[in-house]
Amino acid sequence: YYIAVEDHPRMVSQGMHRLGLFTDSTDVVAESVETNNKYERSFSWRHQTTGQPNLVYYKPTGWDFPIVPSNVRGTHTVGPYLNDRDTTFIDLAFANNGSATAKPRFYTYLYEDSVPFTGWYMDSLPAGYYVPIEDYARMFTFGDHLLGMFVDSTNVVTESLETDNKWERSFYWDHHTGIAEPGDMTKGFDLMLAANPVTSEARVRYQVPKGTNVCVTAYDAVGKKVCVLVQGAHEPGQFLVTWNCEHVAAGTYFVVLETSGGKHRVAVLLKL
Repeated sequence: YYIAVEDHPRMVSQGMHRLGLFTDSTDVVAESVETNNKYERSFSWRHQTTGQPNLVYYKPTGWDFPIVPSNVRGTHTVGPYLNDRDTTFIDLAFANNGSATAKPRFYTYLYEDSVPFTGWYMDSLPAGYYVPIEDYARMFTFGDHLLGMFVDSTNVVTESLETDNKWERSFYWDHHTGIAEPGDMTKGFDLMLAANPVTSEARVRYQVPKGTNVCVTAYDAVGKKVCVLVQGAHEPGQFLVTWNCEHVAAGTYFVVLETSGGKHRVAVLLKL
């Protein structure tokens, strides 16, 4: 017969330790052999570090960046035409790529040009998970703006790395200068200028919501045709055409978009 003693608990410190067994340690049993009552062997114990969270900015699959401004809801790509007239919808994501749950409650904010404008509290975030926040609506003024996020901005979570909580990038918003005639605009079609007034060239942006033939023409102030900028079939999308005005006299002109959906007109002020 034999006796098995199993799962006796004990805490052991880091390093090499020699474990041994001594049977009949007080030598009360008269045995045929008295020299095989002991066994011992050395074992190594490693130091077990406690896992820590690590909160970081995160770019999910299919997203352009960890922060994505768009003028279209439900997309994760920049643009296609950021401007100061339309609402911008912002997506952002952050994650915990550490080995422990991030807690206690922490705060993450979005900022524009280094100034916070909104934020979110999270009670906790398990290791290996990320948080997507989509289509936060905001208006922006014309020009370049620095968009950024700061995860755990108040530094309440002890992390394995404290230097990867921020991400920022500059994005450009055009100035929308479209001047529509009453009754001209048809829902879904649009026409605008990237800047106005212009000097040597006019950058004309137009939107086509469905497949159609398109003609973009420049006229002078009395309605005389100056040139045809675009003519032909278009698939749905947003487009840009540049009108070279170097050899055109200063004054007021009109760029007209003609499609199956109607006409759109935008005034162009040309200065030399």
